[in-house]
Amino acid sequence: MCTHDAWVDVTKRMKEQCSVIVISFIEELCQRFPNQEFMNIIGIVHSKYWFNFKADNMFPTHLTLLKVQHYFKNKVNVEGFKVPTLLNEKKLDMETSLFKVTMH
Repeated sequence: MCTHDAWVDVTKRMKEQCSVIVISFIEELCQRFPNQEFMNIIGIVHSKYWFNFKADNMFPTHLTLLKVQHYFKNKVNVEGFKVPTLLNEKKLDMETSLFKVTMH
């Protein structure tokens, strides 16, 4: 037979364990997926981004953030070796106007 005190104790421990699991799960998701700001920025490759009347004004800022914060930074892999940048910054700058025309 389960007493009231035992029930309260089990319930309390279950809540604590569930809280730990949820916090761990959220931390894992945050590590695996980009933050919301980055997701908004990479929206430049989606046609809906360009439906926004502010898109032309936001684009230079978003492109700069992509360059500075994400793709034009040298990275280090798990073995500690330097990995080259993913994109060529000069080519991207040269192709920016064509990209904007294509996306409109």
